[in-house]
Amino acid sequence: MINAHTHVGLVNAAKDHYPETETLVTYKALKDLKNGLKGGVTYIRSCGVPFDVDVKLKNMRNDYPFEGPGMRPAGMPISILGSHADQPLGENHELNASHLVNSPDDVRKAVREQFKKVQKILN
Repeated sequence: MINAHTHVGLVNAAKDHYPETETLVTYKALKDLKNGLKGGVTYIRSCGVPFDVDVKLKNMRNDYPFEGPGMRPAGMPISILGSHADQPLGENHELNASHLVNSPDDVRKAVREQFKKVQKILN
């Protein structure tokens, strides 16, 4: 089974009572991937994860195997200011969950940055 739209590692910081850090998102992503595999999911299409955790996990998987389905990563979401993906992250809320864009030029730049990260592992 393929999950064609997922966000592995998303953290409900209010519920979990922890700041959303890269460590926590990575931990949750690994847990989500393992649970997905147990539920019969054999491949996922990631649709946006803070800190590019999905890209980083895909890059390191050959050297450091972990349980979970195959995946096509997307990296950080691209979002307009004030949208649902405009969320503070980090120990002191110094980071953001997505590439914030406010103009067509911002969108083009963010897309190019994400494509460069993801393209390296899809070849």
